[in-house]
Amino acid sequence: MKYTDGQIIHLGDIVALAGQQGVVVCDIDGGQFSDDPNYSADVWSYLGEGIMARYTAYGLIHHTVPDPDLELIRRGDQMPSIDR
Repeated sequence: MKYTDGQIIHLGDIVALAGQQGVVVCDIDGGQFSDDPNYSADVWSYLGEGIMARYTAYGLIHHTVPDPDLELIRRGDQMPSIDR
């Protein structure tokens, strides 16, 4: 999946949705999943497409289409820490 500016979304990206920070924890389209068992392929690959992002304010959200409110803040490590 891509951001609306055309950049590819990657596992670990630090993102913002409507001003709330989050992190991409699963890239289902790209077949990339966190080493954290809560975000593994065994748990989430059944969704079939999109990405999963965990937000401090919203929790876990499954994005299946590019969202104009989803912004890349910076590229991150595979699993940077944010408040759970």
